[in-house]
Amino acid sequence: MSISKSVVQHTLPKAVYIHVYRAGDDDYLEGGAEGSGYIISADGYIVTNAHVVKNAQGFAVELFDGTMLPATLVGKCKNVDVAVLKVETDKPLPYVDFSNEGDTEVGDDVFAIGMPITTTIKRTVTYGRVSHAKRFGTWKGLGPFPLVQADISLGKGSSGGGMFNANGQLVGMNTFILDAVVNVSSGFSFALRAPDIKRIVAGIIKTGYGPWKRRFGATVKECTTAMAKAHKQAAPTGVVLNSVAEAGLAERLGLKVGDLVLNVGEVAVECPSSVAYALMMAEGQKTSIKLSRIGVGEVELPLNLPNRGKYRKTKMAPIKISGNFDAFGFELTEVSGGGVNVATVRPGSIASVEGFLGGELILAVQDNTTGEWLETNSVSELNRILNASAKDGLVLKVDDCGAEVLMAISA
Repeated sequence: MSISKSVVQHTLPKAVYIHVYRAGDDDYLEGGAEGSGYIISADGYIVTNAHVVKNAQGFAVELFDGTMLPATLVGKCKNVDVAVLKVETDKPLPYVDFSNEGDTEVGDDVFAIGMPITTTIKRTVTYGRVSHAKRFGTWKGLGPFPLVQADISLGKGSSGGGMFNANGQLVGMNTFILDAVVNVSSGFSFALRAPDIKRIVAGIIKTGYGPWKRRFGATVKECTTAMAKAHKQAAPTGVVLNSVAEAGLAERLGLKVGDLVLNVGEVAVECPSSVAYALMMAEGQKTSIKLSRIGVGEVELPLNLPNRGKYRKTKMAPIKISGNFDAFGFELTEVSGGGVNVATVRPGSIASVEGFLGGELILAVQDNTTGEWLETNSVSELNRILNASAKDGLVLKVDDCGAEVLMAISA
């Protein structure tokens, strides 16, 4: 279906231009487009990328008619690069309709609305076609959510804008491009899928948090034709467990080596990356894992993952933020109840390479000489120990969303 001019014109008022206020500025930045967004409810909820609102002290949202409204940050989730803002208005706002799971297919015509390059170039519409409807990947620190891949050209400032189908329904949120040179699209753009956005945003509005990225505690590989036959499956599907870590999530759920995982909650497991995605989408639900076990047949195991917002809110309420610990790539915060919270991890840093994702709670550090566990209750004390001893490698006792695990760091 081709895209009509009337559909585009009807969709344009649902897109917004986001001005970001940062500490030290006298006014909202006017040097360039801070980011794009779109309205999702008549009462003023607005969605954009988390990286658009990074380090911001305040926001203003510019509507289609030029009205400027102050906005507050409802919550954000760095794992999936989603943020929700809220404006107060005395009149209902036009808002987008979300496309449903399965509505988007390869070859569909789509268009994007963005605010690229400068403040004088607003609400630019570009067109293209879907080249992959559900591309799994972990590019630029985003993952493991599937993305809509399209051949739409986007420029800097288009982040957080909407990608729409020929009916004007939201297909996805433009999140990044593959840029051959600085800020110029090489022809591919990637958007977080509308059904996932809808679910993530509902969680952020309810708790202030997005889904939590969990370690599965198992290594997996794709199912081959022979493996499918051994499991009495009609075709290759799901992933096979190569190994299961002791006391990890997979073992606690009752999974075993050789199991063929077919579904996690409502999500069909299509590839290794989709396991982590399915676990994130199952957060806060009472559901199950469907698997095939040789000699037994298909089995369903109960799955009840705690909601990150509820879990972290009571146990890890931040007291104050200390400075970045750039040597290892940590950004650490002190919390009530003991321990030091890993607020964020710089991609490509030592901490990232060692498996830290952000959100972990460092409980204690093991003394390399005595073997004694030293509790970590302040950022300054943890920094002192890491600076003094990490060159020899340090073992850390870490609370990873309710599971106590051992991790290491080395300079």
